[in-house]
Amino acid sequence: MRNRKLLAIFGALLALTVFFSGMVTYKLVSGSFGGTITRAAAAAPSHRDGVTIRGHLDLQVVRAGKVVATWKGHNALQPLAINAMAGCASGLTTAPAFVGKCSGWTPDISLFTNGPCYGWCMGAVATNSGLPAGCNPAGSYNQMCTGWQTSATVDATFDTTVSKAGATFTAGGDTFDIVDISPSLAVKNGDRVVTVLSFTVS
Repeated sequence: MRNRKLLAIFGALLALTVFFSGMVTYKLVSGSFGGTITRAAAAAPSHRDGVTIRGHLDLQVVRAGKVVATWKGHNALQPLAINAMAGCASGLTTAPAFVGKCSGWTPDISLFTNGPCYGWCMGAVATNSGLPAGCNPAGSYNQMCTGWQTSATVDATFDTTVSKAGATFTAGGDTFDIVDISPSLAVKNGDRVVTVLSFTVS
């Protein structure tokens, strides 16, 4: 008899618990408590827009016909180059600021030396070629290029260290890009610094 009473009481408590739980859940979902219900939005699919130019430097110091030092690293386009691209590609100008033209932006390669001449004191006329090798930007669809390579061999005329390299719009002039070389490379008078900058557009 006592067990039946306990069961009845337990059943009544269970029913009340279920009832009040349902009421609280309804109020939370409907916002009737006066609060704000925040629901997470579905994540937007990831995608990438725009144009990216990736640059890479391969540098070798050649002394008496032997490679004595090498350095590899990535570059950073300079504001003049970015502005020139925006102006020329859009047709807004054919003479972007400080550059003055919409073609032939990497005719030279310069090296930044740290004494006795401080600055872009060494350089050479560069050769430009399309990437991948054999592509033809003026050819058919399946010959299209995805980038270009700017290369030059710079003859050292004094002992120094080289801390930067870059393609320049004019010999010893404003830089299209800059690569910080760290640690700096020691160069001696008579060395040949083989410098190759590769640019890939995606």
